[in-house]
Amino acid sequence: MDKNLLSGAFTYQTIGAIIALMTVLITFFRYLSDFHFEKNKFRHKNLEIVQATLSSNSNKASLKQRYLTEQVFSLIYRFNFSYDEISVLLRYTNPSKAFDLFVKGAPYLKLSNNMKSIVFNGSYWQFKLWRFKFYPRDLLHISSYFIFGFIGTYTFAPAMLVFDSGKWFVVPEIFAFLGIHGIFIFTISVVFGGALWALAFKAIRSVGKISDAFELIEIGK
Repeated sequence: MDKNLLSGAFTYQTIGAIIALMTVLITFFRYLSDFHFEKNKFRHKNLEIVQATLSSNSNKASLKQRYLTEQVFSLIYRFNFSYDEISVLLRYTNPSKAFDLFVKGAPYLKLSNNMKSIVFNGSYWQFKLWRFKFYPRDLLHISSYFIFGFIGTYTFAPAMLVFDSGKWFVVPEIFAFLGIHGIFIFTISVVFGGALWALAFKAIRSVGKISDAFELIEIGK
């Protein structure tokens, strides 16, 4: 493979444009996710109404009542709660905030064995420096975002070369050693590049969730 041709597939302007596009897409998807989340949750007052209606006599709730409670809260927050999780979260001083934090920090949380509190599902660290808090888990997600993002960006290089050359149904000279037509090279490149970008988006969307998990644990003490 001619390295000069491959490296020439990307200019600084192209790389900058791709990074800018990734940033815009990330911002858009995060905004869309937050908008969808806020649109489908009750305010604190409505949450109290649901609590009074469905969670009365919660110690001896019937199977029907447990099912209805799970369904109502799952519809509100677009998250699959168990009845026991709902019962615990409703006992917080600010149930609305507790539910918000639990949904956002769910990858790191679970119900305790005695069914009376929310605890971490593993070992996680938080470092404090004056008023600032740092989370190694977030640093891992940010690193994953850049690694997958940049590798994914360069994985699109063969697709761009095939597109520019227009050699869809012949073997491009630069990929002669593969012996496959350009359309297959283009498809493989786009699929792998897209998969790596998807991993990058997933990583960046996970940033901040560990902070929400720590906050929920703290307000539950």
